[in-house]
Amino acid sequence: MIFKKLVRLNAAFIIETLQKLIPGSPKLAFLLFHNGGIKMASITVPDTSAPLSAAVKFLDAEGFETTADDVPAWSSSDSTVADVTAAADGLSAEVAIGGPGVALISVSTTNDDGSTAEAQGTITVQPGDAVIGDVSFEAPTP
Repeated sequence: MIFKKLVRLNAAFIIETLQKLIPGSPKLAFLLFHNGGIKMASITVPDTSAPLSAAVKFLDAEGFETTADDVPAWSSSDSTVADVTAAADGLSAEVAIGGPGVALISVSTTNDDGSTAEAQGTITVQPGDAVIGDVSFEAPTP
């Protein structure tokens, strides 16, 4: 009797908790580049840089990490700047650095329901020891 009352009084909490524990299809993805300690979705490197490692993570509609329904596909907008080679599972990749320029690295997957989740990151390759500037953006405060 006490157990039934406890469940009835906490039904909404129990349902919400179970929904969080059972991940859904990915709704959002983010991409991280790694160059020995710094992880970010945008990176600037010299054209002499060693290859970067990259990883993608997918989040469901509730913001919880989930797995992709299909193997993620990786691409580079300019393989002469950054050439990407995905791992067999599609969750990570190696990015070879080429000549100066900017390349957009994209990772996408199609869910079983036909929707897609996509992540993008930018790699800027600067020539040699060029002085590098950075522009940052902030959302306006209400």
